[in-house]
Amino acid sequence: MDSDAIRTTVGAYFESFNASDVDGILATLAADGSIMADGMATVTGPEQIRQVFEGASGAMRYRFDFEVDRVLVDGTMATVQAHANGTVTTLGTGSTTAAPQHRELFVLRKRDGAWLITDYMFNMTGDTHP
Repeated sequence: MDSDAIRTTVGAYFESFNASDVDGILATLAADGSIMADGMATVTGPEQIRQVFEGASGAMRYRFDFEVDRVLVDGTMATVQAHANGTVTTLGTGSTTAAPQHRELFVLRKRDGAWLITDYMFNMTGDTHP
């Protein structure tokens, strides 16, 4: 079922993100995929995305639990709304803090039988949850 495959792709993204596995993150994204993070310029394509994630994973470790709120499928396109709560550990100090809750929006396209993320946008709500 498409909804299950879509949820699997989004879950693989979060697993890879939590493991600081940049290759795993890229495997969930379309070749022309874009990430639009709160307060940052949009990054598009594997080179830019790799650069951002390798830079971030060198200084911080993230651990986010996510919950899918809604999946909408229309042919070969889908959207996923989710939210995530977690922690951020600063590697230089070992200090771990609660991260603000994130709202997540994924756009996916089915190509050659696989659902890949074409666009990912998130923002922070300002609320923290332990």
